[in-house]
Amino acid sequence: MDWQSLTKAQKFLVIIALLAVLPFAPELMLIADIAGIEVLLSCLLIYYRPLLFKLRGLIDQSKQTLDVILHCFRQSAVIHPGIYVTQATFYTLAVVLFGTGTFALLFLIPGFLLPG
Repeated sequence: MDWQSLTKAQKFLVIIALLAVLPFAPELMLIADIAGIEVLLSCLLIYYRPLLFKLRGLIDQSKQTLDVILHCFRQSAVIHPGIYVTQATFYTLAVVLFGTGTFALLFLIPGFLLPG
């Protein structure tokens, strides 16, 4: 890659990338000054190669985890309408029969209303 053959947009992107990376690796500024931009870009790739591999591994692991989550969700009973309606009815009935509102209506409010 020759610096002179790059367009202004490509030069701008390279400069922005260097400004983002060089504060964490100031020794590369000396390489850019002595050897040039081509050597600097090669050194940047070598310098950050382990980080790039680690980042790629994390991305692959995240994709696998997301695939497992999606597979489990697709196989779960929540997706099937018949099972979902049955469960929703049961849970609603359980909340109505055994919830705090029923407890208050049956035990607390009659105690407040009856003369003590």
